Amino acid sequence: MKARHAIALAFALLAPTAAAADDAAEIVHVIKHTWEKPDAIIQVTPVSIDSGYAVAGWIQGERGGRALLKKSEAWRVVLCSGDGIRSAEGLRAAGVPDTVANSLSAKIASAETAMPAADAAKFSLFEGSVPVTDDGHASHDHHHETKE
Repeated sequence: MKARHAIALAFALLAPTAAAADDAAEIVHVIKHTWEKPDAIIQVTPVSIDSGYAVAGWIQGERGGRALLKKSEAWRVVLCSGDGIRSAEGLRAAGVPDTVANSLSAKIASAETAMPAADAAKFSLFEGSVPVTDDGHASHDHHHETKE
């Protein structure tokens, strides 16, 4: 009987990690499927997730930025930005609930600190914020929004 409890406890502790890994993989897939081209590979990392919201850093060549995603039935990109969605204030302005914005911004900062500085700096190259439509298209090509 104790073995069953131990297995159930182990599963309960690992399940959120497995779910987060599944969510992160789905987020990477959504971004790559939407914007990656054979001659323009997108690196998607880090992916910070909290309560149905996520911010994923992306690098494509010498450019980069961040994508805000929301999960309803599936993950979808709602906004492409740079530093505008790194802070709790920016996340709240983009529609993320207050407590989630605070937690998510801390996760973003922690994840980006663990990255090579040159890669993390590319996330700041995206200027402004561009809403993404329900069909996954930005109001215009997101690469034209990056600093040269």
